Amino acid sequence: MLENEFKHHQQVIDRLSVILPVDRIISEAGRVYGSCTTGTERKIIAAVKPQFESEIQAILRMANEYNFKIYPISTGKNWGYGTALPVTNDCLLMDLSLMNKILDCDPKMGWVRVEPGVTQQDLRVYLDQLEKEGHGKFLVPTTGAGPHASLLGNIMERGYGITPHKDHFEALLSLRAVLPTGEIYQSILKDLGGDELHQNFKWGLGPYVEGLFAQSNYAVVTEVTIALARAPECISIFSFDIGDEASFRLSVEAIREITQELGSIVSGINLMNQRRVLSMKMPYPQDDVDPEMGIISDEKVREYGRQYGFSAWTGVGALYGSKDIVAAAEKMVKKKFHFAKRIRFIKNKTVSQIKKMIDILPQFLVSHQTRALFEMLSKLKDILEGRPNEVAIPLVYWKSSQKYSSQSSQFLHKDSCGLLWYAPLVVIKKERVLEYTQMVEKICREHKVEPLITLTSISERCFDSTVPILFDKNNLEEVVKAKRCYEALLKEGQMRGFYPYRLNIDTMRSVFQNKEMNMKVLSQLKACFDPKQVLAPGRYCPQ
Repeated sequence: MLENEFKHHQQVIDRLSVILPVDRIISEAGRVYGSCTTGTERKIIAAVKPQFESEIQAILRMANEYNFKIYPISTGKNWGYGTALPVTNDCLLMDLSLMNKILDCDPKMGWVRVEPGVTQQDLRVYLDQLEKEGHGKFLVPTTGAGPHASLLGNIMERGYGITPHKDHFEALLSLRAVLPTGEIYQSILKDLGGDELHQNFKWGLGPYVEGLFAQSNYAVVTEVTIALARAPECISIFSFDIGDEASFRLSVEAIREITQELGSIVSGINLMNQRRVLSMKMPYPQDDVDPEMGIISDEKVREYGRQYGFSAWTGVGALYGSKDIVAAAEKMVKKKFHFAKRIRFIKNKTVSQIKKMIDILPQFLVSHQTRALFEMLSKLKDILEGRPNEVAIPLVYWKSSQKYSSQSSQFLHKDSCGLLWYAPLVVIKKERVLEYTQMVEKICREHKVEPLITLTSISERCFDSTVPILFDKNNLEEVVKAKRCYEALLKEGQMRGFYPYRLNIDTMRSVFQNKEMNMKVLSQLKACFDPKQVLAPGRYCPQ
């Protein structure tokens, strides 16, 4: 059996050499793509790196003819959800990172058209050049995945950020894709000859088919047109401290009211618990781990909170607009958070000025804490200004036996750092949010995992919560513990009505099992788009 599989795999590789030059066929794909932050392993046939849509069409047609499976990735930096690995074994990886062209842009209308390999940093460089040429100033839809992560990949996973276009799929205007049969799909308006309209009107005409290609395995998306947020005159970063449960309940209500009343003027607002803020402030204090609890003792967490000046919960957000609009919004936010221990506002330009001054002052004149504070503020300011950076990447190394370096956002899967994201949606109601946070605290403690909780307002109705389950990937005991913790959170969360907004490659199939009507509809759609079942088996769809 194994000999037959090997022969089949070798035949696939040999046939691919008719379509692609040998330097874009990677036979030892496991060595190049096999590492994953979740500690998961997969057997991969090989990997291919097409540069043109026609090559993707040819590869898919060959897959249909010779019966092999293909799993497309954009840049393979799907940290905490599967990195570059497929859902099932024995797939051919289709790495689209060489398709990295910015195809078109209309500064007047505020959109850009990109291929799968275009990263956040690529777009930032392009937009900076547009600004120099006098075409206006725009924000990149940044995420915590880092400068080298794909824009298209995040959009098709329905990812989000905290800049004005928080919901990145909502900012999608149009797309182009290759169906598993090798045929091309484009929007109906484009098909009808509406070359101008299809880039400027999301919904097209008739059924909205594009939505079927997000979080699915129905096509290989080869380009997207996305709306760009314009840089405002003023950005005001605000933070607030919450010290007790009563204030925490009030803060949930305040965030809902602020997002309802201010709309796109306000960014996504983050609420982070004390341990999550601690993970941003200092290396993991291994000596402070309680032997019985398996995590940092509560007493030590509170002690560090007093030392570094952060409370039980810390909130962070930003206001966008003209100086007058931002000034009025600041008054409203301050009024809503009247119960907070502290609320602070600082303009993005002020952060830059102070950071420059601190950088040139001698070490003895500025405390380490002040330097660390403005280093963090400066990185947050960049994210809010649509400038990608690695501010979130050091978190992944918190429990790792290796140290973070400036190149980590490209290669962290190669290091020992382990990361599994539990990312459920929570309705912005104080009772539900409190129930959710208590559930996470309880389950993480039971599995001796640090309960690091962030709640981000992705709309006026929902938080998405991100809980990073961190572990040393080289420690098998920690890998098992982390996965059991994730499974317990997923199971208990579903029972309580907290469902994830996206899934990792180990849970994509199980969540949809035993949902008869859902499985029937998904299976019928899969059969329609992919009659021979060659594309991304198991991805958000029952096999």
